[in-house]
Amino acid sequence: MSDINQKALEEINHIEMLVGRNILLFQEVELLLKEINHLRHGAGTENNLLKRKRKINELSLGRLSDTSVLNKIDSKLSVKNDTEFYHTYDLLKDYEPLNAAIKFFNDINADRNFLVHNFITKWNLEEAEVRIKAIEWLINQHHVSFSQKEVLVLSLNIINSRIDIINEYFSSEEGMKQWNDFLDSNEEAQISFTFQEK
Repeated sequence: MSDINQKALEEINHIEMLVGRNILLFQEVELLLKEINHLRHGAGTENNLLKRKRKINELSLGRLSDTSVLNKIDSKLSVKNDTEFYHTYDLLKDYEPLNAAIKFFNDINADRNFLVHNFITKWNLEEAEVRIKAIEWLINQHHVSFSQKEVLVLSLNIINSRIDIINEYFSSEEGMKQWNDFLDSNEEAQISFTFQEK
């Protein structure tokens, strides 16, 4: 990089800070999606559900937001057998804000990869106009991504609260009765959970 003035150096430092902030946001999104994809729904034996969780934890953001990847995992691990108990759960059925947020992160995965691998090297930050555009691009990326991350946070909170409800109800016979009454009276509950004997 050729000699540049102090103002330009400060702007470049600011750009590097913005890049780091956005990368951190996408790392947080990746962790959220791992939890959501594991807890939102599942079907299989206990052993296969544990395998499913491990496979989800191995995925990167782009694959976590690709429903076809998750469908392939589920198709292999949701099989039944005659020797193990089979579990199914669906704690957030067809929740459109969550579906839209997941699609958003899948759609911008190329921009996320560009940010992580090529942003600093591909932009000629010696030029003032380029620095202005880079700052605008990074701020806009953070703004729209942060709003979608908040949808993920809300969705995970809903799922966790429903897990708490299930744990409370399933702890007693009376609780099971209240649970069934709750489902019968609330069509918007969007919760299903079954436990089938082997």
